[in-house]
Amino acid sequence: MRDLWQQADMGTFTNSYSTTVVPHGVIMLKMKQDPPAYPSANSYLSDLTPCFSRTGYGSIQKDKNIDGNTMTLNGTSYGKGIGIHADSDIRYYLCGNFSRFTASVGIDDETGGNGSVIFQVYRDNQKLFDSGIMTGSSSTQQIDIDTSGVTLLKLI
Repeated sequence: MRDLWQQADMGTFTNSYSTTVVPHGVIMLKMKQDPPAYPSANSYLSDLTPCFSRTGYGSIQKDKNIDGNTMTLNGTSYGKGIGIHADSDIRYYLCGNFSRFTASVGIDDETGGNGSVIFQVYRDNQKLFDSGIMTGSSSTQQIDIDTSGVTLLKLI
């Protein structure tokens, strides 16, 4: 963090910073967050921490469906992945360290065929995948996207 009035670096802070400002006083700080360093080898998004996440209902589940059970799409179980309810947005800094994003997407079998969703994937704010409307009876769709040099991957 840098104090712009004093033109001085203030150091590194984790989670919070507090100061006292005199009445009618002003403090102007510049904060910079470095993107996290990720491994450059094969990695699962569920092993990484998103830089932003919002979910329409419930919470993001790593390696489980939204009810905390094994993810299953059309009878196939998945040990790795992200379980999330519809109307969600998850973003990951890739920092140019990954060359491909592959995934299988669909509605978990546990829903009993209910619900509908549209899966979308953006790389650096450019939409590269749109599943169209999928229901609980839709076939699992496969995603395979070139992410060479991509800074931000967004899953909607």
